[in-house]
Amino acid sequence: MGNVPKGKRELIIEAAEKIFSKKGFFQAKVEEIAAEAGVGKGTVYEYFSSKEEVFKEMLFHVSKDLDLGFTKGRAPCTALEKIKKIVEQHLSFMQKHKEMAKVLMQEHLTLGDDLVEMMKKNRDSKLKRLENIVVEGIERGEFRQGINPKVTAHLIFGATMSLSGDIIEGDQAPSIQFLTDTVIDMIMYGMGSAGPGSI
Repeated sequence: MGNVPKGKRELIIEAAEKIFSKKGFFQAKVEEIAAEAGVGKGTVYEYFSSKEEVFKEMLFHVSKDLDLGFTKGRAPCTALEKIKKIVEQHLSFMQKHKEMAKVLMQEHLTLGDDLVEMMKKNRDSKLKRLENIVVEGIERGEFRQGINPKVTAHLIFGATMSLSGDIIEGDQAPSIQFLTDTVIDMIMYGMGSAGPGSI
């Protein structure tokens, strides 16, 4: 069977990512999105009520790409493997969508309450997911007793987001594997040479 032709809605969303990535939210125009999608401006408004709605749906569409990355390949067995896959997929996602991520970094505080709230919920969901994995690792004996799951989740998320910033701003594509391994190494072994309890 051949590939199923993309519908107009999907074409508009994909075109929106290209235009928003190039021009940012405020400079992008609906007619430019329409032209990129190969449809009329009126067609865009048949599917979306405003530029804001196009942007919101585009973000939702792009974020699904990240979620799908977690389900590809062999399912992680251990808590550490799950954390490693989350870090690796997030960094790979940022590299793939770096221009759009740059727009979000620069404009996220001016995008309106609905979009800011959506991004906050997405962040909180990732943090909770990491926290649950840390708890799982403690219960299974992979991680030591006494660590704070919530704080640990924030440390992992913070390190990943900081490296994402370097990917977004950098001119050269870094080694995602190297960055991931570095984060995991710091999580498991820290910076000290004498191990936990030496401070």
